[in-house]
Amino acid sequence: MVALMSERPSSFMRPLFEGVIHDDLLVPFPDVAPHQREALAHLETRVREVGRTLDRKAIDAPDGISEEVRGSLANAGAFGVTLPKEHGGAGLLLRASVGYFETVGGIDLSIAAALIAHGGLAGRAIVRSGSSEQRAQWLPRMARGEAIAAFALAEPLMGSDAASTGTRVFERDGALVMDGTKHYVTNGRYADVFVVFARREDERPGELSAYLVPKGEGTTPGPVRGFLGLRGMGLGAIPFESVPLGPDSALGAPGEGFRLAMETQDAARVELAAACVGAARGALNQVIERVSSRRAFGRPIKDFGMVQARLAHMSCALYTASCATTLTAGWMDAVGDGGELPDCGIEAAICKVLAAEMYQQVAISALDLAGGMGTLTDYPFERHLRDARAIMVYGGSHDVLRSFIALAGLERTDERVHAQPSSLRERMKSLGVVRELRAQRARRGFARERFGSVHPALAREGVIFEELVARFGSETERIARKHGEALGRRQFVQQRLADVAIDLFGLAAVLAATSQAVLHRGPERSRHQLDLATACVELARVRVGPALDHMDRDADELLKQIAATVCEEAALRSS
Repeated sequence: MVALMSERPSSFMRPLFEGVIHDDLLVPFPDVAPHQREALAHLETRVREVGRTLDRKAIDAPDGISEEVRGSLANAGAFGVTLPKEHGGAGLLLRASVGYFETVGGIDLSIAAALIAHGGLAGRAIVRSGSSEQRAQWLPRMARGEAIAAFALAEPLMGSDAASTGTRVFERDGALVMDGTKHYVTNGRYADVFVVFARREDERPGELSAYLVPKGEGTTPGPVRGFLGLRGMGLGAIPFESVPLGPDSALGAPGEGFRLAMETQDAARVELAAACVGAARGALNQVIERVSSRRAFGRPIKDFGMVQARLAHMSCALYTASCATTLTAGWMDAVGDGGELPDCGIEAAICKVLAAEMYQQVAISALDLAGGMGTLTDYPFERHLRDARAIMVYGGSHDVLRSFIALAGLERTDERVHAQPSSLRERMKSLGVVRELRAQRARRGFARERFGSVHPALAREGVIFEELVARFGSETERIARKHGEALGRRQFVQQRLADVAIDLFGLAAVLAATSQAVLHRGPERSRHQLDLATACVELARVRVGPALDHMDRDADELLKQIAATVCEEAALRSS
């Protein structure tokens, strides 16, 4: 018996963990809203004009984007693409902005990341939680590029546990004062205003509040540091040394900072994923040009099977990440009647992991195929590799994102996981929802779900997807039954669950996008997309099948013991 849902779900992935396919969420595949197409095309044209004059070597420097380049970007409207029209921005919705940031990522990923931090993180935080006075004071200047904004969350000892911030706000002589240091602040070297997350004296552990802090005394950036990649982002450590806070500095209600940080990061992760897609597309085009001209044994190396396999794998990974990002962006634009945001935290995390790791795969293969010239700084391939490696840690550790994907997917509640101010570590300890998961699974059984919206030209691929989802639902039930509350500590299992979930979401997006392309253009004119979709399904089946067969591996405890031993030996050598 196929499970039926009484109402349209707000998340595609949460039901998928139960083996339920809500293909009504996949059709129609989202496109840019008609009223935004002209604005998007205009903004893309203007930023491409800026890109043609860029000195990319100058951007690939610790000082970040120069004042001259920032001025050119401001004239092109780049700083206001996602800010509201009433405050001078272009007001692009997320589906349109991912198209824009894919274009910018193809020009320079550092610039894309800096613009996303400015408007996608800090700007969205002000739009969502700022007072009318705060919005009027900062958003028009931000849209014009006259005031650069930074999003100050990360700290040296915090890692990815955002709720454990050490920056404090306390009362001194009747006034509020902020003390602490934020690290890895994008735009930090030249920001005019910071969205800072800190803990008040009266807040419980795990609670945060957000503040708008203008540049001034006590906010001088630390020394310029050399970074592996993304050197143009203007990364800096920003000390907040006894910074006085005005009565209007609070951004939103006290204690709501954690929720605000997570919600703004969801949208920014999707935009970062789009920027990675653009950068990877650029790398792929560059290496195709190289392998077409590079010859060995009397013919271009693009004619050799191993080279062709690499090009095909890169193309499939790129297509998957692009489809997933587009789909998620369309969902996130669908704000509910009451103004509530869609529950797309899992999907946004998957987009970031999928796209960043795809870009790294493309960068490695591109450098390999370029041969010796790939290692030279005169060519773009080594920078692609450095930027791809750096973007992997930007916006959250992928290990933590995988834990979030797995654990959030198993939760039996429609509330956002990160609406709660507890840390991820605490959520791992409180998976009491597993009992409810077992009960619901037992009530409805595990008949295979049908993927009814797939085009007949992809019927075989649709059946494969259905079978994989059914197996995934059964396996998650078995894992929940076996490990119970201990699942929060089983990170080997979490990783494998997340990897399968990432693959399945990528396949759903690919099948949905390709089905719509075939529907609109016909099978013959969509032959390349059909080939890509078929290859994506086959490649994913090779990964997902064995992963589901071996979700519990006997080697896990052995690997833990080896890790413990090498750490103990290292400690003894250093003592």
